[in-house]
Amino acid sequence: MAKVFDASWQQWLKTNIERGCNKNELTTILLEHGFDINLIEQQFSVVTQAKQTASLNVASDPFTFHPSFAVSQSDPLMRQQNAQQQNEQQKQVQQRLIRVQQHLAQSKAQKLESDALELYTLNHFLSAQECQAVIDLLSSKLRPSELASQTSDSNFRTSRTCDLGIINNQLIARIDKRICDLLAIPATYAEVIQGQYYEVGQQFKAHTDYFEAYELQKHGGKMGQRTYTVMIYLNDVEAGGETNFLNVGIGFKPQQGMAVIWNSLNPDLTGNINSLHQAEPVKKGFKAVITKWFRQNSV
Repeated sequence: MAKVFDASWQQWLKTNIERGCNKNELTTILLEHGFDINLIEQQFSVVTQAKQTASLNVASDPFTFHPSFAVSQSDPLMRQQNAQQQNEQQKQVQQRLIRVQQHLAQSKAQKLESDALELYTLNHFLSAQECQAVIDLLSSKLRPSELASQTSDSNFRTSRTCDLGIINNQLIARIDKRICDLLAIPATYAEVIQGQYYEVGQQFKAHTDYFEAYELQKHGGKMGQRTYTVMIYLNDVEAGGETNFLNVGIGFKPQQGMAVIWNSLNPDLTGNINSLHQAEPVKKGFKAVITKWFRQNSV
């Protein structure tokens, strides 16, 4: 019996097309999960047509910021009106992110005392039982991790990834909701939750989670720039595997269940280079984490 392309898979495809992911890579993933090639092409057409239709209308969501807002170069009044609207939308995004900061300040999360980077930790965000259940789940559905832009360094990112958000699993759904509730951000502003798995020697060299300008054009889509990242360690690593924020001189040794939360943007919504971080090579054992990225705009 042919596999059904249900709502969770439709949302996964829509989100990854919005991110600007390569069609061939998405097709390969879908084929590996047992979908028929004709059904895959049909679903690509459905999502693409919907996206084209949506592009004909300016979104009315007051929280949505459109950095690529179309401006008529031949009409000064239109340019002025569009600039005012864009500025107002940017203010709405900034206000929403301030509300996230206020919400985190009232939570049990511990904030790094730094003006250079907004960063928090929260111990025991997940229980040991939850962590082990997620490890068991993601271990069977791994694929090579991807990069927002290509590099000649084949060792830049060597982990494997599991698209947990597309799996129909009650535990993952509860964890996903708990992460969104932690930041008080609706799930529509987030990418699907992912799991990463590192074996001995595997790493993710120094990088930022926000998109550079040339990457934003390709991966931003309607959702725009990345804002907050929530990463949760699923196990205590025997040796290695630390997460180091290089420009602020702080690092974290993986502790099962601990969440690390940071804002990748400056107050003016430009990328904060102080969020540069690196997943050090695992020296003994393995490392498993959950990662969820939030965006400026809702899908």
